Amino acid sequence: MRKRILSVFVAAMLVSQTAFSAVLGSETVGSKSYEISDGTMLYENKFMSDQEGVGLQSEYYAEYTPNSDTVPVVVTGESIFGKKTAAQAAAYMRENGMRPMIGINAAFFSLQNGVTMGHIISEGRVFSKDSTTLQGIGFNSDGAAFIAPLAINVSLSTEEGDVGIANVNKFNGATLPYITLFTPDFSDNTENEAEVVSVVVETDESLRVGGEFEAVVKSKSQHTGGVALNEGEMVITVNVDGSYDYHRNLINSLNEGDTVKISCSADGDERWADVSEALASVGETLISDGNVSSNLPKGAAPRTAVGITDEGKVVFYVIDGRQKGISYGVQLKTLAARMAELGCVEAINLDGGGSTSISGVYPGADEIAVINSPSDGSLRPVANFIFLKNNKPRTDILASIYTTPHQNKYLSGTKVELSSIGIDTAYYKTELQSVEYFIDGESYLEENTATLIGNGTVRITAKSGAVQSVSENYVYDTPDTIKLYSGKKEIQSLTVPDGEKIELSAKAFVGSAELIADDSLFAFDAEGEIGTVENGVFSAKADVTTKGNIIITAGNTITRIPVTVTRDNIFKDASTHWAKDMINELADMDVISGYETDDGLYFKPDNSISRAEFAVMLARYMKLDTKEHEIKEDYFTDVLPNWAKGSINALSSLGFISGKQTDDGVVFAANDEITRAEAAAIIGRTMPELDIDEEIGFADSEQIPHWASSYVAKLYSTGVVSGGDGNNYMPNRNVTRAESATMLYKLSKIQYN
Repeated sequence: MRKRILSVFVAAMLVSQTAFSAVLGSETVGSKSYEISDGTMLYENKFMSDQEGVGLQSEYYAEYTPNSDTVPVVVTGESIFGKKTAAQAAAYMRENGMRPMIGINAAFFSLQNGVTMGHIISEGRVFSKDSTTLQGIGFNSDGAAFIAPLAINVSLSTEEGDVGIANVNKFNGATLPYITLFTPDFSDNTENEAEVVSVVVETDESLRVGGEFEAVVKSKSQHTGGVALNEGEMVITVNVDGSYDYHRNLINSLNEGDTVKISCSADGDERWADVSEALASVGETLISDGNVSSNLPKGAAPRTAVGITDEGKVVFYVIDGRQKGISYGVQLKTLAARMAELGCVEAINLDGGGSTSISGVYPGADEIAVINSPSDGSLRPVANFIFLKNNKPRTDILASIYTTPHQNKYLSGTKVELSSIGIDTAYYKTELQSVEYFIDGESYLEENTATLIGNGTVRITAKSGAVQSVSENYVYDTPDTIKLYSGKKEIQSLTVPDGEKIELSAKAFVGSAELIADDSLFAFDAEGEIGTVENGVFSAKADVTTKGNIIITAGNTITRIPVTVTRDNIFKDASTHWAKDMINELADMDVISGYETDDGLYFKPDNSISRAEFAVMLARYMKLDTKEHEIKEDYFTDVLPNWAKGSINALSSLGFISGKQTDDGVVFAANDEITRAEAAAIIGRTMPELDIDEEIGFADSEQIPHWASSYVAKLYSTGVVSGGDGNNYMPNRNVTRAESATMLYKLSKIQYN
């Protein structure tokens, strides 16, 4: 049964948008968007950079419109001390009655102990702070956000005087001169390593901006190591060595039963007094009051950032990097420009590199999933995250339908299986009683299988009762390019031995974007006498080394991949010889032949080569026309063999070979074995004049005949010949057939300037 529909209602769950970024790249390779919670859209975009050497850029961001149903939270997990992954942070949220929807890594931190560099406020409580003023982001209980400088001030008042507490829930280094306050949020103990004075105070209060409370000293001790952090208690610590005298003396003055007062305030912006969640770290300010920062540190990397638009929307942003073929990464100036392009008027840089991650719950999913591609290859444990949590309870009232495939790019004719999930009004997965599908254009349905036809947008409508939603996908009737692959490796040319079988596959592209395509949409053919392609398998077949093409067709696009089919181990006695590859290549070039026997073809590589055989081999290598020389009156007075006469005369007429002077005239001595000196002289005469050093460092240089010396130098300088044992050239030793083939092979590889 085929169904089509021309006009449909587009539900909010699947919002179609065409991404564009002049900053990251003008070509959009891929773009998807999802509504994952109230006021929260997730965007996944891939761009091909216009900058040379950069390539693909992959970004992911959540755009959040503040509302009380979905609100931001800063998540440190079970403790501030130590590191945790996004999956562990999400599990912690669920264990504590929170439903995570999407989250990014947040503040910079110590890689050694996972403690945050900067300030954290969560649930209105000061979780962590140091003595610095940092640019931070704050969230009110209704999700409204702002970015401003933040300094958190904590003071301790005793009968002996007042003192500022520089650090709250920070690792107490051995040389730290300040007082540190620990709460149970830090860990199960203070994790001290140095010798310290610790004062345990009892209080039911928590540390809040604008708050003040009293606490009673429970105990005081001087020790090395941690002190337990129990509920209803805080620990005030100062180092025995290296701390300020006033700080140490004031803490030492406290005794069991004393009452102290602890107060907390914030500077930088009056709005900090009302925040529910806040985070400030050492990351750079990217945008302030609509102005993009200048003089930012250089270096491309994966990045995480958060920004606020002029309308008050919050952008939680991640871009991958350091992964060829996935994403290059950006410099901070590019990150700032992209955040501005997304409408941000305020933005700050968060921890990046291997820490960069974004995780979320896709529509209808039960568990959180990693959305980006972390550059370490897996999630790096970090200090904390900013998550959006969903406050709404499950309703099981169907609100929308999420249908896959969703916003993909296809080659026309591809078949896809349709699948749908029901989403309730609180963004929980809910049961679908029944689903009916419709499709527009020339595409058609057979049960739950859609065949996508045409060139443009294809809309698939899923309808259940009164609720219907649309999934848009993009179809192309012909690709721009087709690429050939063997496994995961792209093939731009192919050299295979006769008899080899290779499984091939093809991919279609529009621009840099790969199209999803059925294998059946690619037609394969073999051009030339190179073999066959059947069911995606190329079977190489050639009697001699042969060149041709594999042809792949999809739509109106045709791609040719050059193929060379070689005959490996042509000679039965050369299969394990040290010169096997060079012998086979020269045989493929028709430079050398062999000896036919009833048992097969033999080359006899270690036999000495005659002067006539060498002449034939060289003439074939030079592709000389020898036929016209076969009937030429001989220059040489001795008899030349008919099979070599044309080659010898051709080389002689070109001045490449001379002969031997005797009383009877000049003889060629065709059956004599050729020496290394003679071979060097003949080959050297075929080469162009070269600017070389004719001083040869062979140990037996004095034995090289004067008429061959310059030619040996020429061949040595170009790598055609080398020395043997003891760096001797051995000019009077006979040349073997394998050595002759090797010299001509190396001659063919010379690249003259």
